Amino acid sequence: ENADSAASSNNDVSNLPPELSRRVMDFRLAQQKRFQKHGPTQKWGIYGLYLHLSNVRTDLEWAEDAAWRRQQGKPYLSWSDFDQVARKGFSNKPWFTYALMAICTVM
Repeated sequence: ENADSAASSNNDVSNLPPELSRRVMDFRLAQQKRFQKHGPTQKWGIYGLYLHLSNVRTDLEWAEDAAWRRQQGKPYLSWSDFDQVARKGFSNKPWFTYALMAICTVM
């Protein structure tokens, strides 16, 4: 019973302020859309942890962008468009982190 009530309270955002509730729903939608597009990620090892945290950051960025667009009265970006913009360009890659992970793996 306790697990069921904890799970239902985890998914229930009705007790949050309306703006925060909407942002939580945006975040969950971003997670769902990313999962549908890219599938599950492996969370094994340091690289898996890095990928998971990177995906959470991307989901938060999409939710923030959705909140900003809602306030400005602009249409949402689709997940595909947002993903394409977020991953575009050489400078958007975490090269320092990749190098650090490679060095730590070799050592």
